[in-house]
Parts: sequence; structure tokens; C-alpha cells
Amino acid sequence: MTAVPVPATIDHPALRRLAALSPLAAEDSALLQGALRTTRTVPARRDLVIEGRPIDQPLIILDGWAFRSRILNDGRRLIFDFLVPGDLVGVCAHRNPVAMTTISTLNAVTVCPAPLPVADQRGEGLAEVYAVSHSLEQRYWLRQMTRLGRLTAYERVIDWALEMFERCHVGATTWPATLRLPVTQEVLGDTLGLTSVHVNRTLKALARDGLLQIAGGTLT
Repeated sequence: MTAVPVPATIDHPALRRLAALSPLAAEDSALLQGALRTTRTVPARRDLVIEGRPIDQPLIILDGWAFRSRILNDGRRLIFDFLVPGDLVGVCAHRNPVAMTTISTLNAVTVCPAPLPVADQRGEGLAEVYAVSHSLEQRYWLRQMTRLGRLTAYERVIDWALEMFERCHVGATTWPATLRLPVTQEVLGDTLGLTSVHVNRTLKALARDGLLQIAGGTLT
């Protein structure tokens, strides 16, 4: 099968972001577009998958933000990363996948089923798109490990903000000056291993230095 650039028939921004990861053939594009016929919206603060439980159906996030997390026995929470429109939930290369972490909605999230790639497709098409998405996911996890292990609080916030701009604009030639950010200081603290007080102090320092500002649900 000869892959072609993403056609205009994929008209949903989240699917176009996903399809930008690798060229798709018309058949693959039709599968993605067809997935839009079965969408559902999950309210904020609900679990999409739960750690240790089977994943019933792989999903594509169309709108809203979700996050991967683990809660310790004493109630402390670590957020590993976020999932934004165009990201995948539970797409695995093996049968009967089990969730490694809990994935919860940060705000209202709309999802659709992730279609299965065309049979015997390897290194191209939808199978390659999923493989590239998985590789990027690993890259973001390594970046998170570096943030938590070696960067200062000031550096962690900057690096995380740059990553989110990058992830939300995959395939774009330019980035807007602002990003809608449904993240509280508590959530940011659980992501960067900081207390809410430390997050607040760091954000004030970054704003004072003219590097970035998070206010009113917007990252500037």
C-alpha cells in the first residue's frame, strides 16, 4: 500500500494532529474519519482506564485533557503526563492489554474508538502512526524523568510549558502566543513534584522575569 499525505477528508483537528505523525493511505484516512461516528464525552474527574484493569477499548482523545497518575498509600499523587487531543489511550501491540496507570479526565473529554490498522500493515499507514505516537509517549516520559531528577523548580515549569506547547501543536508551522491550560497549581505540583506553595512562588518568579505566565486558565 502506498502512503499519501493526510488528505482534506480528515477534518477533525485532533485526527489531523494524529495523522501528521506519518503519511496515510486513503483507506487509513477513511478509518480515522469513520471513527467519528462513535464519540462520547466523559465528564471531568472520571477515570478512562484504571491501573491493573483490562483496557476494554483503545481510544483517541478528540477534545479535552486527561492525565496518567498513580496515588500512593498515604494519598499523595504523582501525575506522569497529560494526554491532549490527538493522543491515544490503550492502543497496544498485544492482545488483552492491561492499564499500567490510571488515566483520568482533567476536564470534559470527548473520545472516539481508535480503529484497528489494516491487516498485515507494518511500517506504514495507521500502524506506523500508532507506533510513532507510542515512541513520542516514551520520549515524553523520559523528559519527565529528567525534569524530576535533575531540573530546578524554575526549570521544570519552563520545560513542561514548552513541552505542552509542542504537543498541542504537532504538525503546525507556527505556535500561537497562548495556550488554553485546564491545569490548577495543585495539578501542576503533582506533575512536577512540587508543593502548591512552591509552584505559586515559582510561577511568580517566572512572570516577574517575563518568561511565562499562567493565569485564568491560559499559558502565555
